[in-house]
Amino acid sequence: MNDMGSSSNKAAHRVVYSPDLLSLIFGYFRPPLVDPRKDFEYGLLVLEYEWCCGILYRLATTCKAFRDPAIAILWRRVVNLGHFLELFPGWTDLGDDEVYIITEDVTEDHWARIRYYAGFVRVIHDTYPTSIHPYTWSVLTRWCGREPLFPHLESLTRLRLSARSWSPLCLLSPALRHLDILLVDAPQHEDAVVGNLLLHEMTTLCPNLTTLHIESGMRAATPSLNMIHRLVNLRSLTVRKMFLQLPELQILGRFPHVETLSGTISILDESEGSRADDETSEAGMDEKAEDWEDEGEGDDEDVDGDDEEGHQLGGDSAEIKPGSSHALTATRPMGFFPPGSFSALKTLHVDGRPEDLKVFLQESLNTPLETLSVNVTIPTRPKKIRSLFVAIASYSPDTLRAFSFKYEEELGEEPGRLMDMVRPLLSLSQLKSVELNVVDLLDFSDEDVLDIANAWPILEAFRLPVGKVPLRTMMHPDRERPTHRALIYFAMNCPNLKTLVLPDIEFGCAPVAVPLAKHGLKYLSVAAKDRTPVYPLEIAMIIELLFPYLDLESIRVPPIPPPPLYQDSWSRRWYDKDNHYWPEIKRFLDSIRAGRERGESLAG
Repeated sequence: MNDMGSSSNKAAHRVVYSPDLLSLIFGYFRPPLVDPRKDFEYGLLVLEYEWCCGILYRLATTCKAFRDPAIAILWRRVVNLGHFLELFPGWTDLGDDEVYIITEDVTEDHWARIRYYAGFVRVIHDTYPTSIHPYTWSVLTRWCGREPLFPHLESLTRLRLSARSWSPLCLLSPALRHLDILLVDAPQHEDAVVGNLLLHEMTTLCPNLTTLHIESGMRAATPSLNMIHRLVNLRSLTVRKMFLQLPELQILGRFPHVETLSGTISILDESEGSRADDETSEAGMDEKAEDWEDEGEGDDEDVDGDDEEGHQLGGDSAEIKPGSSHALTATRPMGFFPPGSFSALKTLHVDGRPEDLKVFLQESLNTPLETLSVNVTIPTRPKKIRSLFVAIASYSPDTLRAFSFKYEEELGEEPGRLMDMVRPLLSLSQLKSVELNVVDLLDFSDEDVLDIANAWPILEAFRLPVGKVPLRTMMHPDRERPTHRALIYFAMNCPNLKTLVLPDIEFGCAPVAVPLAKHGLKYLSVAAKDRTPVYPLEIAMIIELLFPYLDLESIRVPPIPPPPLYQDSWSRRWYDKDNHYWPEIKRFLDSIRAGRERGESLAG
C-alpha cells in the first residue's frame, strides 16, 4: 500500500512540476473574448469572464509551480487595455469623465513587474476601451523607449490612432499578425497627411501582418493606403470609410497570399466613369441587357447562344459565359490589372459606383473566388445594375458559391421586375447561397421563383430581405407577389435548401394539392399578405407538408417597423394586420407536429 501511495504522490508531483500539463489543465478556465458589439449574451459572458479570471488568480497565488502557467493564461487575452494598465501605480479616474491616468512615479521595480506580465499577452480585444489620458501614453512611451510594450502580441482589436497623438504606437510589435485600426480625431485637412504618416509608421513597426482592418473616422479628409506595398504577407484586408484606388489595388493584385478583400472601390474619375458607361451603351450592352425585361421577346437563339458547354436553365432563361455574345458585349477590359492578379483571392466584398465595380470585377474575377458581395452605394438606374450583373455572370469563376447584392436606394416610382435585373445571374448554376437586398418592392412572381429554383438547384440559402416593403406596399398595393406555390417550387427543386427568406407571400388561395416533400428546410422568414382571406390552419398544413423539419422558433415575420413618415394609426393597423396571423399559425404547427411525433412513437 505504501508503494502505491508513493507512486501516486510521484505522479502528482510530475503533474505539478510539468508546465505543459498545468497549462493544458488551466486552459479550461481561459476567459472568453467579450465583444458588446457582437455578443447577444453579453452579460452572461461578462460573468463568465470575471469567474474565469478569479479562478486563475487564485491558482496563480496558490504556489510557485502554478504561478507562471496560470498567469500565462490569465494575461494571454486582454479584453480591455485599462485592465492591464491597472498594474501601474496610482491608476486613477480623474472624475466624472472616467478618464484614467497614472498619478504616481513608476520605478524600476514597477516596470520590471509590468514587463513580466506584458510578456504573456498575445491578444488584446479592446472593443470597449477605457478612456486613457494622453499623459499616460507619454509615461508608457518614455519607459518603452524603442521597444514595444507587448513584445509577443499577435492580435490587436481595436487600436485607436489619433492624428494628434502617436503614443499608442508603442503597442505595436513585429510579432503582430492581426491588427484592427480606427483613425480618429482629424478636424483639420492637414490631419489626413498625419494619418498617412501614422499608417506608414504602422507598416514599419509590424511588417508581418497577415490580417489588417482599417476604419477612418477622420472628418476633414481621408488618408490614402499608399503604404500597403510593405505588407507582402497580407492575406486579408478590410477597409472602411476609405477608398481602395487603382494604385493600391494593383499592388494588392501582385501579392501572392491575399485571400480576402473588402472595401470601397474607386478606379475611374467622373469623366472616365461617364465615358465607360457611354462606351458600354455604344457596344450594345444596355440593349442586350434590356432583352431580359420581357420573357419570350426577341430571338431565343440569340439569347441562348451556341455554346454547347453552357448551363441550360429552362424556359426563357439565358446563358452568359465567356465566349458567348453577351460576354463579348458585356465588358471592355481596360488592362488595369495584368494576368495572374489576385491569384489567391477567395472572398471579395466590394462597394461603390456601378461603373467602378464593373471595371474592377471584369478584370479581377479570374481567381479561385468562392464568395462575392457587391454593394452599390449611389443612386443609379436599374439598367446599370443589370449591366453590372451581366459582367458578374460573364466573368465569375466556376468556384463561386456565394453571392450577395445590396442596393439601399430607391429605384423610382416604377422600379420594374426583380428578374429584369437578376436574370443574367441565373447562368451561375453552381451558387449555394444567394442574397438580393433591394429596398424597393419589385414585382416578383411564382414563375420567377420557378426560374430561380431551376437555375440554382444546389441552393442552401436564398434571402430576399424585406427592405422597405411596408412603405412600398402602401404606395403600390398592386405589386405582383409570389403565392404559396413559391414554397412548393423551392421544396421540389432545391433539396439542399436550409434557409429561405422572402418579403411576403400571398396565401389567400389554398393549392389543389401540396406534395409531401419532407424537405429539410430549417429556417423560414416570410410575411403573409392578406389581400384575400388568410386561413392559418391551411398555411400551417402547407408548411408542415413541405418542411416538416423546420425549426418552429425560426418562423417569423421580417421585423420591419413602419417608416416614421407613416406612424399614423391607419398605417399602424395596416402593418399589424399582416403580423397577427403567425402566432396562430405557429400554434397550429406545434399541434400538428406534436400529433405527428406522437403517432410515430406509437407506431415505432
